[in-house]
Amino acid sequence: MNRVGDMAYLKRIYHNLTGRVQIPKPILERDEKVLLHISDTPSTFYRSLGILIKDISPEYIVHTGDIAYEINLYIYPRRVFLYEKKASRLIDILESSGAVEIHIALGNHDSPEILRRLSSRSNIFYAESAVIENRRFNISHYDSTDFDDYAQYHLFGHDMSERSRFDGSTWHLNGICAIHVIFLGSGKVFELQYPNGVDDSRQGKVRMGT
Repeated sequence: MNRVGDMAYLKRIYHNLTGRVQIPKPILERDEKVLLHISDTPSTFYRSLGILIKDISPEYIVHTGDIAYEINLYIYPRRVFLYEKKASRLIDILESSGAVEIHIALGNHDSPEILRRLSSRSNIFYAESAVIENRRFNISHYDSTDFDDYAQYHLFGHDMSERSRFDGSTWHLNGICAIHVIFLGSGKVFELQYPNGVDDSRQGKVRMGT
């Protein structure tokens, strides 16, 4: 392995050990506004998310649902108090950022009443079309949501089997499979991997954070 390869390998080890998201250099050195897209976030990811937001300072944040993924209120309605505690923490991370707009699409694990009560400046909805910096986004929890309007980007989550793809006119980006950073000037899409352990947390294989 050459020196460059050694450094890349050591960076991957560092990010895996610390739980930090590895950020490509063009994102850190950008000269245009960006949108951060995440989805289906277990509470074990919250600390890493806070660091990521501080590192890249996104102007816009979109979360496509299931904000405390490990707590499915549809199946376990009695866990509502724990859900509210975790939701409060995530909302605080998002709304204490410098993002000028925060959009949250409600997932099947979420409580609209709790999220709307906790939020002071987030836009909370089931599915919505939005124009952000002259680019149109269709935003929902599900890939199958039927929108009337064409959009350059469809942001969703929920199902890991639905892969991100470009169909010739629209980017369909699944936030459960990867974190997306979208450059709103050039339209470029960067795909960042979630830290090690996030998928295990989603599947209940590790002890959840608080």
